[in-house]
Amino acid sequence: MVVIDRRKGSDRRKHRRHAVRIDVDWENPMGRRPARVSDVSIAGCFVLTAGEYDDGQIVKLFFPLSNGKKALFWGKIVNHVFDVGFGLKFVAVTDVQQSLLKKLLGTLSKD
Repeated sequence: MVVIDRRKGSDRRKHRRHAVRIDVDWENPMGRRPARVSDVSIAGCFVLTAGEYDDGQIVKLFFPLSNGKKALFWGKIVNHVFDVGFGLKFVAVTDVQQSLLKKLLGTLSKD
């Protein structure tokens, strides 16, 4: 069997991803939908969801926080599989968001 890597050049992962099961919401011009993040890194994540989306599209991703609030991240869809989900690269990450990601990844690295 020949395996074809559909990711090209800049789409290839540069950061270690950690397997997770985080229920999130994501939003694009078509509306807001529930989803699940299946893996995450400091640079992006994979979002399991159905819906209408395209490579290159900028979307909002809402991660739950322990205090019941949600942290908003902006991301660019870098690849997708119809009715499965999309790979998201975080964009315009603030210092606070970077700290949240580092804290999450630090916790995951201990497992």
